[in-house]
Amino acid sequence: MVTREHPTAETQKLVDWFLSPQGQQLVQDVGYVPLYPAAK
Repeated sequence: MVTREHPTAETQKLVDWFLSPQGQQLVQDVGYVPLYPAAK
């Protein structure tokens, strides 16, 4: 995510969520490649 200035607290929370296991699962569920592949 690109912002003009330092991210606001809300923006940082969103980024943190996308990087969380839940966020990465959603990324995978909608057809994108997760940043951190799930361990098998």
